[in-house]
Amino acid sequence: MSDEELKKIVEEEVGNNDPFWNQPVFNIVKQIRDLSDGTESTISKFVRPEQSANEKFMSEISKTVIKACERINILLDYSKHQGQNMEQLYNIPFVKGTLGNGDNKEKEVLNQETRGPKITDEELKKIVEEEVGNNDPYWNQPVFNVVKLLMSLPDGTETTIGRLVSPEQMANTKFMFGIGKPIKNVCERINIYFDYSKRQGQYIGQPYNIPFVKRTILNADNKEKVASLENETDDSIREKTAEALKNALNNYNNNKATNYVSFPKIEISRINYNGDYDTGSIFDEKYIFEMKKNICYSESVKTFCNNSKLGANVNSNVYVSIPFVLNENDVNKINDIISTIKNKNNIADDNVYNMRDCTIVKIDGTSYKLSNNDDASLIDEIRTVLKIKRIDGVLYNSIKDIISMSDE
Repeated sequence: MSDEELKKIVEEEVGNNDPFWNQPVFNIVKQIRDLSDGTESTISKFVRPEQSANEKFMSEISKTVIKACERINILLDYSKHQGQNMEQLYNIPFVKGTLGNGDNKEKEVLNQETRGPKITDEELKKIVEEEVGNNDPYWNQPVFNVVKLLMSLPDGTETTIGRLVSPEQMANTKFMFGIGKPIKNVCERINIYFDYSKRQGQYIGQPYNIPFVKRTILNADNKEKVASLENETDDSIREKTAEALKNALNNYNNNKATNYVSFPKIEISRINYNGDYDTGSIFDEKYIFEMKKNICYSESVKTFCNNSKLGANVNSNVYVSIPFVLNENDVNKINDIISTIKNKNNIADDNVYNMRDCTIVKIDGTSYKLSNNDDASLIDEIRTVLKIKRIDGVLYNSIKDIISMSDE
């Protein structure tokens, strides 16, 4: 292929009037084209140092380079790195091959599965319209754009929905909360799913900012399947493999659903009052945790002084209820902590004055006293596993807002 023909293809992929992208993409694809089949390299090796320092530039140009290479039948084989975090795709080694080469037949199939199902733009647009609605341009084009980007990413790439939209869309909170569901629905239709398992139980924030790993259902056990199903069509391979994996996932989820680990209801309280009655003084705090299936339901409250001018008998309370997921390891840690507390057998009496300088942990109706000094490591461990430190962050922000309101 001549340089002029290659430039034309790059312009079609990037845009005719975009010199910022056209020349770098052309340079990279041209150098990859000139490599011998079987050569291992990375996209970043063909980029100037000042460009490689721009992470956003590198991320975007990698996707365009891969698509341009496919247009000229060049295979960038990432199959050796399946399952790895491929967020920085430009630093991941690929092996250069040529599509249509008989020796690369298996690699072509595997590499296509690594990136995801092959589907035309028209087929994808039709699926988006079925999920969103034929006459809804506000959603159709953005959903199409994001899914198209996801399809171009290799299996194992970690990203977020927020990273795949434009800055203008990201600034629109209402838009961001609405776009996630249609994107996931369309992806499920083309056998792509979002793997959030690495973040299970973490308190991260808005759903569109939670990282997930792109997984392609077709990518299950593919080496053996490609070898045994060489004579079958792409559609039949896709249907059979997808059905097998879906059944396996359903069986796993059904088994998991009936074997939840749990722990008894826990109440953790502490009295902080030391005789001071200044604005912002925390008098006492209580946290309640109860497991139902794999969800931990928490209720937390802090009593504090929001304005010392109101008098010693006028207190404020700030309350928050936050459900979150705990994985099996976390639940087992909590049960180990409970056993340690019970073995100490330091039963707390009802004298409130004996509760100062200590933390009270109530388990199955029995209150145990932990010293804030001697048992500091044990207290810190339970506060970490039950996310009390994160809950405190939410409560303290509310306390600051209430105090500032009182000063107005």
